[in-house]
Amino acid sequence: MTIFEIFKQAVELGIEHDFRPREEVLNYHWQEEIKNGAGESFVNPYADTGVAYVKDLNVGVARVAVGLDLAQDELLAIEEWEEDNNKKVDLFISHHPRGRVLISFPHILKTQIGNLKSQGVDTEGLEKYYDERLKEALDETLSINFYRTYDTLKLLKRNYINIHTPLDNVSVRFIQESLQKSGAETLGDCVEALAGIPEYKTLTDDCGIRPAIQLGKPSDKLGKALFTEFTGGEEGPIEVYRHMKRSGVDTLVVMHMTADALDEIKKLGMNVVAAGHIASDSIGMNLFCDILEDKGIEVVPLGGLVRCHH
Repeated sequence: MTIFEIFKQAVELGIEHDFRPREEVLNYHWQEEIKNGAGESFVNPYADTGVAYVKDLNVGVARVAVGLDLAQDELLAIEEWEEDNNKKVDLFISHHPRGRVLISFPHILKTQIGNLKSQGVDTEGLEKYYDERLKEALDETLSINFYRTYDTLKLLKRNYINIHTPLDNVSVRFIQESLQKSGAETLGDCVEALAGIPEYKTLTDDCGIRPAIQLGKPSDKLGKALFTEFTGGEEGPIEVYRHMKRSGVDTLVVMHMTADALDEIKKLGMNVVAAGHIASDSIGMNLFCDILEDKGIEVVPLGGLVRCHH
């Protein structure tokens, strides 16, 4: 596969697993056309996913280094690994955005409106709050040293792409399906079902980090569960939780929650089950890595990726 083909497949996976209808995804207010120089192109509708540094998208890829966070440390570690193993990494794939992708990242926030609506939440009146948060987030980019990783990539001549929301979509759909198959009825059942997923089990065994109930009791009914905060960049505006409550949501299944969000959710009387960030992100990355390996590409995991095979 070429870098272009890998990037295109990741974006297509994201669209396939998106909560929103395909037409809505492809007509999102932010998008870019990716061209490979050979007359082929596709639309990337994910503002937190893109090319940090690639000179030629048509380069063939035999080996990739994949991680949740790939920065200067990981780039230099791979240089040593290549020398020790007499192998060459053709492409770095980082989950969390680096370089120029950090600047467009805020535009992913408004995808949350469609995600919530597709799960039965009344989103009328929410857009103004997302517009306010989008402006704040764009203002925050003025202080980011986004050139740092780019400079290292250019100096070392390393190909590097970011794949964020597309693989978050894959993660949350996998988690949603796993919980549905488990038949979980209580918060305790939900935690146990999550704990059985390989990435969560690995972190539990290795580090003692385990999915947990942040609001509620193990015996509380799961009720209407909403999968939020796994995808869409970050937590939404605080006003979203009142919309969730009015829409009949009983339990939020999330990666993690800030104290301010938990305070608001507690006032509204909803439950929260937190799965954990690193293992949750690793699920989508792993499912994509499995696809790459099936196509004969060697995967070198680092940068916090909890590598498990599915």
